[in-house]
Amino acid sequence: MTEIVEYDRLVSFLKTASAYEIYRLSVAIQNELTNPARLSDLSRKIKVGDVVEYFDARTNTAVQAVILKKSSKNVVVQQVADGRQCQLPLYMLKIDSREFVFDKKEGGLNKNSVKVGELVGFHNKHGENVIGTITRLNQKSVSLVTANKQQWRVSYRLLYPIIDGERGNYHLPKD
Repeated sequence: MTEIVEYDRLVSFLKTASAYEIYRLSVAIQNELTNPARLSDLSRKIKVGDVVEYFDARTNTAVQAVILKKSSKNVVVQQVADGRQCQLPLYMLKIDSREFVFDKKEGGLNKNSVKVGELVGFHNKHGENVIGTITRLNQKSVSLVTANKQQWRVSYRLLYPIIDGERGNYHLPKD
């Protein structure tokens, strides 16, 4: 059985921590990310040709890729979806990882609980429901586009998730 880490509890702690405490944690995390023993263990668990997953912070999504080259600290991968290649540090690969869960709470979403390509809704200033697909994650808001190609910037706290039953006749906009 996979252990689940509840990100919301961690984020809640970080919101009450001082800047100094967060800095100290970031130093400890960086030390663990670059720990030679940890990197060696990761390197032993993968080989060229393996399909792996890594996290793209820009889109807040997991990306599947094939390992093309590996060294003691990095890998060169080719993304399965679009064939693009990039070099990543080994610690970005999802290997022997626990599942991370962000709760989608009532009263709005947050940057950690949504991802690019996700369908969300909000109420505009006229009280109408607007449904759109997230195209970009900003610091305090998301950029989204509706089925009729209207573009919006909406605060995370105003968003709510759209589940399959609520999707209705919504179709993703074509580029």
